[in-house]
Amino acid sequence: MEQYIISVRDVTKEHLPKKQLEEATNRYRSLFDVSPLSIVLHKGEEIISVNARYLKMLQFEHEKEIVGRNITEFIDKSQRQHIKNRIDQFMKLEDEDSFFIDEVKVKTNQNHQLSVQATSIVIIINGENYIQTITQDVTENHRAKETLQYLNSHDSLTNLPNRTLFHQIVKQDLWKVQQENKQAFMLSIDIDRFKQINDAIGHHGGDQVLIEATRRIKSCLGSNDTISRMGGDEFMLYSPQVKEEVFQLADRLLEVFVKPFIVNKYKLYHSISVGISEFQEDGVTVETLVRNADLAMNEVKKLGRNGWKCYEPLMKTYVNRRMEIEDGLRQALKKNEFALHYQPKVNIIKGKIVGVEALIRWNHPEIGFLSPGEFIPIAEESGLIVPMTQWVLREACSQGVRWKEEGFSSLKISVNISSVEFAEPSFVDMILNIIEETGFSPNKLELEITESVAMKHVDLVIEKLVKLKKHGISIAIDDFGAGYSSFSYLKRLPIHTLKIDRSFIQNLYTDSREAAIVSSIISLAKSLDLSIVAEGVEERDQALILHQEKCDEIQGYYFSRPIPPNELKKVASDMGGKIKDCQKENVSSLSL
Repeated sequence: MEQYIISVRDVTKEHLPKKQLEEATNRYRSLFDVSPLSIVLHKGEEIISVNARYLKMLQFEHEKEIVGRNITEFIDKSQRQHIKNRIDQFMKLEDEDSFFIDEVKVKTNQNHQLSVQATSIVIIINGENYIQTITQDVTENHRAKETLQYLNSHDSLTNLPNRTLFHQIVKQDLWKVQQENKQAFMLSIDIDRFKQINDAIGHHGGDQVLIEATRRIKSCLGSNDTISRMGGDEFMLYSPQVKEEVFQLADRLLEVFVKPFIVNKYKLYHSISVGISEFQEDGVTVETLVRNADLAMNEVKKLGRNGWKCYEPLMKTYVNRRMEIEDGLRQALKKNEFALHYQPKVNIIKGKIVGVEALIRWNHPEIGFLSPGEFIPIAEESGLIVPMTQWVLREACSQGVRWKEEGFSSLKISVNISSVEFAEPSFVDMILNIIEETGFSPNKLELEITESVAMKHVDLVIEKLVKLKKHGISIAIDDFGAGYSSFSYLKRLPIHTLKIDRSFIQNLYTDSREAAIVSSIISLAKSLDLSIVAEGVEERDQALILHQEKCDEIQGYYFSRPIPPNELKKVASDMGGKIKDCQKENVSSLSL
């Protein structure tokens, strides 16, 4: 009988790691295949396996098309060596927690370029190092970022570099220009009367003009020139050329704007004003060159537009003075630096002063006495004219109350009103509040407005004037004849007085044409039942002719300069002789 020896050994524990490894491998493969992330497994540079998402990203259909190929084959040439170095470094590591992140440019099977963010990690399989790289297509993110950067650095209407990008470009080039000791210029370009376009045909029409203006400017430029839209209708042009070429460029720019702009069947004619500043001569920073080119451009505007001019240091002196005056105006009211002088208005027939015009005076603490002709326009542009006019009204009305107590009960006080103040919605209420506050009689207050104010938005002007007239306040048209002189509106406006502009008075007795104009204005006023005042009367013969033509009131240096309020009584006494002289003088030899 045969005998067998059977040896039995439990190997369950020995087979368990192999089984677990297979299960782990299967689970990894399942996750690898169905992962929503694009994954590639590579040993060194050789691709071992890829999942479906990775194939789709690189636009391949089958895994066999890509497995076995070098992973750097799909990477942009400029980045291949860097990635090779990364892979060599990683293959030497034994730490599975090690990883690196790179952003690479890859080419697809259809030759499209993608921006891909790659996160790689070392994994050990059967004791060997592999690299698992998870990739994410960030191309659209990059495009969105690039688009945002473009929008942040370019003007959305004209696609020109905006102020920030322009400054960066010019700053870099100026350094080069300085190193090579070359010339460079800044040109400030502004479209003349551009606001009229928006007012006439709307902002869409204005945009069409800006787009066409951009095209015309670019047609004049060289390859090294840089143009930017700084905002509104202002462009800034940087040109690293010699002076003669820049001057020729300025001439070409003027020429291309001669042709009309065609917008919605409208023909619009708009010239440009150009200011030029030179690098090193007029400044060494972008900001300085831009500012000085702007100053020169503004000087062209003052001289009539449609031209170009180079920056001169005196322009900066003017601006500095203007800034000093504007800053001083802001402090003047607080520090009580203003004063009112009053210029008498004389009625020769009545033989006395019947009114005064309140005129503001300012003794600047550093500059000294300033002409109203210098600081009033600055006050209007800055909006400071509003509180200034309110101060003048309050001070004039208060002075009128004091004069009444001194016996000048019939004196009428005139105050000039700017277009800025008149346009304020609360203008009428402000006047009435000051009258109530000071206790001044409204029928002794006269407001002087210019023709330009009266003719602008006539219906609104009439509405305000009617309200003032109902309270007894008089309205005078100042500088009549120097503005629109639209006689048709005179019968509609609720006014009381016309003031003949001083330009017609200067040559009254030597120029028959001006004499005829003055005579006509007086006749017109009489026919409309309006009072008439002649201002700027400086000579006796002027006063005599005006008296003969029955001009109601005369104002000017012949009778009195503007005076402080405490001198009115003395001036009234001293001018008595001049008034009597006009009353008795036979002026037939000076007849109009």
